[in-house]
Amino acid sequence: MRCRQPLAHRAPAARPRHRPVALQPWLVSDARNQHRIVRLARRMPVGGGLLVRPDELGRGVLVRQFRALRAIAAGRALTLQLAVRPALARRLGAAGVHVRHGAHGDAAIARRLGLRLSMPVHGPDEAARARRARAAM
Repeated sequence: MRCRQPLAHRAPAARPRHRPVALQPWLVSDARNQHRIVRLARRMPVGGGLLVRPDELGRGVLVRQFRALRAIAAGRALTLQLAVRPALARRLGAAGVHVRHGAHGDAAIARRLGLRLSMPVHGPDEAARARRARAAM
């Protein structure tokens, strides 16, 4: 019978090579919370993010709302992304753009403009498309 070393003499267990990533919360706007997005953004923890999908807003309202959100984001170290065309997102000062279904040509434009890219993923096909586009999330 083989003699085993006592627990005190065993080599320590190997440490994981990568530290777990601490996920930061993101607030994603939609038609239900669009009218309160500025108030909700003020309650976001430092370091999170805002993904604004201005589906039903006119351009003037979008610009005013985005300016308010940009000020909040700067004060709370929030990443601010917009679901609009990349050129408009850059003009407004967003950190990134959310490219929706069917607008995949915008991914290349976003990368050229230096914008962070996110895409919707609801299944394996969309996940593969987002990986090919090098979406951050």
